[in-house]
Amino acid sequence: PNFILENSTFLTSNVSALTVCPHTKVSSTLYFGTEAGQVVKVENANSVPNATTGQSNATFTSLTDQKFVGSVSDIEIGKDENHIFVTFHNYGVENIFYSSDGGQNWEKKEGNLPDLPVYNILQSPLDSEEVIIGTELGVWFTNNFSSNSPNWSQANAGMKDLRVTDMDLRKGDNKVFISTYGLSLIHI
Repeated sequence: PNFILENSTFLTSNVSALTVCPHTKVSSTLYFGTEAGQVVKVENANSVPNATTGQSNATFTSLTDQKFVGSVSDIEIGKDENHIFVTFHNYGVENIFYSSDGGQNWEKKEGNLPDLPVYNILQSPLDSEEVIIGTELGVWFTNNFSSNSPNWSQANAGMKDLRVTDMDLRKGDNKVFISTYGLSLIHI
């Protein structure tokens, strides 16, 4: 229900990213990011609020780090709820963060990436070192994500330097579908 987020003490700016955890089976865990750089985990997000009081069993936990600056563009969950990827779409700030402990600690992962907005991120289900990002200048990838300073390279594959607005991985054949600002939908 929409009033769960509206009444949240964590919500101090507009929501800019939403992700439902694919690993939660008993209840629903929702992650949201804001234009002010907040990242919040909502456990039991699917709980039904009391009709009179509006109270629910939803539990809000801030995962925001002091290093977060700008608008959150994407939140992705890795192999389990401990592995969280967060991107920002701003110039002049760190745009890629990763946590391997459920958001208690965050590592900067921008490495040698030029100063450009990052709109989305996906980790390969076959190789945890391989991560791709959608940026203002197309798709970039690294094969050494666990490094303190990952090496990013542009992955053109015939695609022009254009904004990648979203990416999604199709389970089964692991095809990546990319939506762009200017070239419609592409799969790689």
